[in-house]
Amino acid sequence: MDVQQIQKINTLALDLMKQGLATSKDEAVKQAESLLEKKDYSSLKDQMEVTEPKVEETEKPTVHLNQQTISDIMSRNSEFLTKTIRDFQEKMQRMEEQMNDLRKQVSQMNPPTQEVVQPKVETQQSLEPETPKVEQPVPQQAVPQSPRQPAPGFNDSDVSVEKMFYMGSK
Repeated sequence: MDVQQIQKINTLALDLMKQGLATSKDEAVKQAESLLEKKDYSSLKDQMEVTEPKVEETEKPTVHLNQQTISDIMSRNSEFLTKTIRDFQEKMQRMEEQMNDLRKQVSQMNPPTQEVVQPKVETQQSLEPETPKVEQPVPQQAVPQSPRQPAPGFNDSDVSVEKMFYMGSK
């Protein structure tokens, strides 16, 4: 094979792949070689250009639906959507009922603490005779205020602000 023959095969293989007549490069090369053995490349190219518009017309399928078919599709779609929405609503209602049941069970198992504490206080008050309680002032003890001392072993220079938040050169 000479260089011109290889170039013709390559260009024909590329054209075959562009037209969609070959799925891979190897297949396109094999088809190009077989075609070039049978006929001249220029005549094949002319044939491909003539058949090209026909290929494009067949590649674009058009679907024509009549009005009855469209309405049937729309009705089936709307029925499906309404059924799905109803199913979701039923599931949500069941989940809400389950949540309410669980809340009731939890509230029955653990009564609130305020209800338990309040009856005890009332029973204690009813047992004690009612005597007026006089508030007696609590004597305040004078707490000597001493300056705060840092923990043992620390000096003021150990914990200075400059050391904690140092920015810039010294």
